[in-house]
Amino acid sequence: MTRKTKLDWIEQGLAILAEESSPALTTEALTKRLDVTKGSFYHHFTNYEDYKLNLLSYFEQVQT
Repeated sequence: MTRKTKLDWIEQGLAILAEESSPALTTEALTKRLDVTKGSFYHHFTNYEDYKLNLLSYFEQVQT
């Protein structure tokens, strides 16, 4: 298991959104794709709302 960065989490979130839909974007789906524990998620993000804000901010900066 390799160490994941905040960007890894964001990119996987965007991949889930592109491949499936917003209901599919969960911490469980992210941890499964990245092969890490939930603790890793909370190391990078305060909570799920914080994650979504980071995801949207990244999308806005990179995709628009």
